[in-house]
Order: sequence, then structure tokens, then C-alpha cells
Amino acid sequence: MFRNLIIKYQEWRGRALDIWSAKSYPANVLSNLCSNGFRFEGVVCGSMEGFLQALKQKDPDKQRRICSMKGHKARKMSVSGWQTDQIVWWKGQPFDRQSRAYQHLLQRAYQAMFEQNERFRQALMATRGKTLCHSRGCRDPYRTILTEQEFCGILMQMRQQYDQRERVGTFGRKRILVDMDCLWADASEVGHTPPLADAVRALRLLEQSFEVFLVARVPCAESPPWAERAEWVCAYDGGVFRERLLLTTMPSLCRGDYFIGNRESAFCADTTGEWIGIGDALFPDWEHVLRYLWEQNGCAADEKNK
Repeated sequence: MFRNLIIKYQEWRGRALDIWSAKSYPANVLSNLCSNGFRFEGVVCGSMEGFLQALKQKDPDKQRRICSMKGHKARKMSVSGWQTDQIVWWKGQPFDRQSRAYQHLLQRAYQAMFEQNERFRQALMATRGKTLCHSRGCRDPYRTILTEQEFCGILMQMRQQYDQRERVGTFGRKRILVDMDCLWADASEVGHTPPLADAVRALRLLEQSFEVFLVARVPCAESPPWAERAEWVCAYDGGVFRERLLLTTMPSLCRGDYFIGNRESAFCADTTGEWIGIGDALFPDWEHVLRYLWEQNGCAADEKNK
């Protein structure tokens, strides 16, 4: 009771926001009961409440059905059987309610909703400078699928990360996928000799304005080429692209705004995004690629000269 009075006082002073579906914007939109639809790991979620209640169901079909429900309807599907062994489920995989893996699952789900649902994202960012609370939420992790601390902690962490991304200008940057083989004059030299100096310079410059990923297509049976590419990326430039290497047998799953490759590239017919062919008439070298991308995306002149 005393805590609720403190929260109300902090709200009155503009320092806090108590999330509740019956309150006015933005508190109502941030509620898990609000119909903030999103898709998480291939499953359509009609609300965050639908996702959370679905975690209590082991059966994948029933779980998927509850996920698609709006908030108030999903809440009626709540069960308490999971409390006995503290095991919840997602897509057939068990999770210990008290484990770090479960916390990561929650964070990924909220991040998916944040990135996909503009209404939710705008509501959260409208709370800048305020401490988020949920006075009606349960605080015992053994009795609830999501405590007040977990809920508000995840939201405030996403809010902070978004602000940081905005300050450095990384949120919403276009994505460029680069066929790793085109960094060498001859594909047989990949991983064995240093890459072309112009290609390396271009990657460093593009990284300042875009999200850049290296992509390599290697058949499953050919394990050595996978290892060669991974070893080179880890060693190259201090491992800058260590977490930006995509090794795949299905290039159609790679999504980007631009795809840079050469005539022999295995990705030509399978990728999404605008194709930029190194060695073609329009792009005879990396300098032409840089000039085109900068002009198309309005990059500042000082970035071009770095």
C-alpha cells in the first residue's frame, strides 16, 4: 500500500509511469494486454499477453492458438500447472522458469515486438526520463510468468538501447550484404592470400554508414571452406566482422537492401535487395560502388573522405 502511494506521488511529479491497460496513453499501450501484434520466431502473436500465456502450454498447436489471441482473451487461458515444476515451454522446448535462458527468451520476444510494432515503440519512447512501474503485477517469480521487475526492466533496457542507437545514428541503417568471394581477384584465393586493398578500404568506409555483413555460400559437405572463411574473418582487422559473417547453403534467406557480388557469385539469382555487380559496366571497381551507394543514400561528404 505504501509503495503504491510512492508510485502515485512519483507519477504526479512526472518521474514515473505506472503501466496499466485501463490508464491513458502511453501506459495503456505498454500493457501486455494491449493488442500490439508481432511475429516471433515464425509465430504470429496477437499480443504480448498471448505469448506469455502460451508459454504455459506444452502442446505446440494449443500454444500457437493462444499466441494469436488478443490480450484479454489470452489472459482467460491462464493455467497454474507450470508452477509445480517451474517448467514453461516454447515451440516444444522446455525452459526452467528461473533460468537465464528463459530471461533471454523474454528479452527476444519483447525486442521483436519493439522492432515490429510502431505503436508500442512510440509509446515506450514517450516515457523517456521516467521510471516504469507495474504496481498491479506480481513480484514472486515462482507464481507468475513475468514479474514486475522483469517486465519493467526489459522495457527500460530497450528504451535505453534505442536512445543509444539513435545518438550514434545506427538505428534504421540500411543493410549491405557482401559476397565474401568478391573481396579477392580469384575465388580460389579466398582465405589464403590477403584480400584486395580496394575491397578492404570499401568495407571500412561502408561500415560507417551502413550495416555490412559478409556472406559465404558453401555446400554442407565442404567443411574446410567454411573453416577457412571463419578463420580469415576472425583474423581480419582485429575481428571486426567476427559477428558479421553469414555462412549459408540457402542465400535466399539472407535479407538486405543491397547485395554486392561479382559475375561468378553464387548469389545472383537467389538474393533479395538491389544487386550490385562488381566488374559490371556500371560498377567496374569498388570506387564506383562507393560513389553510387553514397549518392543513393545521401551520405555526408565528410564520410566519403574518411
